[in-house]
Amino acid sequence: MNCVPVTNEKYLMQLIVYIHQNPQKHKFLEDFREWNYSSYHDLIGNNPTRLQRDKVLSLFGSKEDFIRIHQEIQPLAGLDEEES
Repeated sequence: MNCVPVTNEKYLMQLIVYIHQNPQKHKFLEDFREWNYSSYHDLIGNNPTRLQRDKVLSLFGSKEDFIRIHQEIQPLAGLDEEES
């Protein structure tokens, strides 16, 4: 597998969602939101974090849009085809 540079915001958004959904995709659990090792909860929560929460959420438009988009299965072009 080759590294693909992140060259635009759309791809960065897809990558963020793909990473968050990955534990569910690989059947570690039924709902990716149950994965304790994810930044998802830090990004939607209000607790202090070193993550650039506002910057990430603004990519998606709002916290609500971030959550909504995460509810949809988001294939990542190039990666999903190689894993099949």
